[in-house]
Amino acid sequence: MKIKNIFTTGISLVIYCLFVAVSCTDLNPTVYNEIVTDNFYKNREETMSVVLRPYTHSRAVFGQTSRENYWKLNELSADQLAWPQKGRHGYDDAKWIQFHYHTWSYSHNTIKDCWNLTFMGLGFCNSGIENLSSRSVEELGITEEERAAFIAELKANRAYYYLKALDLWGNLPISTTVQPSFPETKSHKEVFEFVESEILAVIDDLPLLSAKGLNIGRFTKAAGYAMLVELYLNAEKWYGQARWDDCIKYCDLLMQGKGGAQKDVMKLDKDILTTYYNTNTQDAYEHILVLSYDYQDTNDRCGWSGDFYHFNQKYIYGGTSNGNDGVVVIPSAYDKFADNDLRKKEWMLIGPQYYYNDPTKPVLGTDEYIGNHWYS
Repeated sequence: MKIKNIFTTGISLVIYCLFVAVSCTDLNPTVYNEIVTDNFYKNREETMSVVLRPYTHSRAVFGQTSRENYWKLNELSADQLAWPQKGRHGYDDAKWIQFHYHTWSYSHNTIKDCWNLTFMGLGFCNSGIENLSSRSVEELGITEEERAAFIAELKANRAYYYLKALDLWGNLPISTTVQPSFPETKSHKEVFEFVESEILAVIDDLPLLSAKGLNIGRFTKAAGYAMLVELYLNAEKWYGQARWDDCIKYCDLLMQGKGGAQKDVMKLDKDILTTYYNTNTQDAYEHILVLSYDYQDTNDRCGWSGDFYHFNQKYIYGGTSNGNDGVVVIPSAYDKFADNDLRKKEWMLIGPQYYYNDPTKPVLGTDEYIGNHWYS
């Protein structure tokens, strides 16, 4: 009986081992829960989605769409705007107060969030550059000329992300690959030189800015010139040496139309409102690089104004959206505006507020100001 049991068990074990050995030879499973690069880049549409992906991400990084991003770090730590506590609103774990008084630490959530958003955008650029460089144009569904243009566009986009990261943090790791790595931190000057070299290397491959060229909201030669202007304008701080002549050079190229223009020629708009109208991609002269929104065809909105708007803002401007009742102009900055400055009238809410369609009807406050006439 014992021998039979051992024999039976032995046969079972051999069969099991053979089954396991056969079942483990296929180590290339089909992936269903994500798109891998081997299953992508099969046509022009998929290639274009990769070229344009950093732009949609830029809305989270630079367009103030609900995430704590570049704008908040840049402005609420400066001397023009603040987000004070108003009654029970606005404290938000003291994070805006910490920005105002420069008492933040490395663990501040807004700083971490912005860092992650920025390097995610860099990753989208790096991925596009690597894959467009390593695949055939037949597979990508584009021409060689388009491949060169798209890689130049992605490199310009990457330079822009690094330019803004240089503005916020200064010393940075520089990564040009999507492979896991831990690059060493580079100095202000080294990051400056990297951004400068990246822009100069591709600027002649970027198209002229043109509404007819359908490149509004994408990187063009004009955007490249503008990035160099910003870089050289800050060179004394970031590079350790003033570069005023270089800054003037690229300003002149922009004004001379060498980078193209959204409308006819590049110049200041006739007033301070045209630049921001919903027809500004047709009527404004000033735009160089924009984040495009189409409120008619999508529900996507730029959330930037929401941090300024009152809780009952829709009654004040005759629209549909209210805000967080957050950001205010710091008094010392407000006092620098002359009394006849048009921006005081058009851009700032000052004093008691009234209904847009009835200037005699006061807008009332909410929460701690409920029932009271709303003042700004």
